[in-house]
Amino acid sequence: MPIPGTATLRVLMVDDDADLLRTMSLYLESMDNVSVSTVPSPIMALRKLMSEHYDVCVSDFNMPGMNGISFLDAIRRDGNPIPFLMVTGSGTDRLESQAFAAGVERVIRKNREGDLFFRELVDAVRTAAEGSGQTSTGIPACSKTCIRSPISP
Repeated sequence: MPIPGTATLRVLMVDDDADLLRTMSLYLESMDNVSVSTVPSPIMALRKLMSEHYDVCVSDFNMPGMNGISFLDAIRRDGNPIPFLMVTGSGTDRLESQAFAAGVERVIRKNREGDLFFRELVDAVRTAAEGSGQTSTGIPACSKTCIRSPISP
């Protein structure tokens, strides 16, 4: 629940894995002042970005029809400077180099142990928001106390 008088950070998440998309969204929404919109494809995400404002975009790399780097290229062609984070289950050093060259701010590998992937995701979103001037959102620094597991009761 947002703190009264603070802005809400709007995150757009794109992944063709519905279960993972839902879980990532729950983790991000466990942070104060964060609202997450989810879509299963880059094409749907581009439509949302044309009609709505988001502060950070988190996208999978390997999706049918358009990969994460091509998706970012399309966003930039539209003139949108949104901070862009990429998650991948097939992360390699070569892929990361390509992603960074394309303008991806951070690559987060899905195959981390336990909840490390989700903690890194939360930290990456917070850092991207701070770097883009979204510090007025009231998002706390990431620590064990700022992440409430959405899975436990």
